[in-house]
Amino acid sequence: MGYKNISRLHHKWDSYNAYLVFGEDKVALIDNTYPGSSAQMWGRIEDAFEKEGKNSKIDVIIQNHIEKDHSGALPEIHKKFPENTHILHRNSC
Repeated sequence: MGYKNISRLHHKWDSYNAYLVFGEDKVALIDNTYPGSSAQMWGRIEDAFEKEGKNSKIDVIIQNHIEKDHSGALPEIHKKFPENTHILHRNSC
């Protein structure tokens, strides 16, 4: 999947790092956020999709590791997008 745009979902003062990668036909989410702080992340996801002019659909979830600041919203993401592909770092399994 080649990419067209990458949207950073955090600000410099946030304590998590998450990115949306917009490809030609798919969108990937790299990492996510702490449990309980996903409302802020979802707002930023919606803003990024709106800016791209696309419907909100995440096709691929990429988890670099499973510490809570990068994976706390993973159960919520899976419920919202159950058909997506998950890619995990081997140390995350």
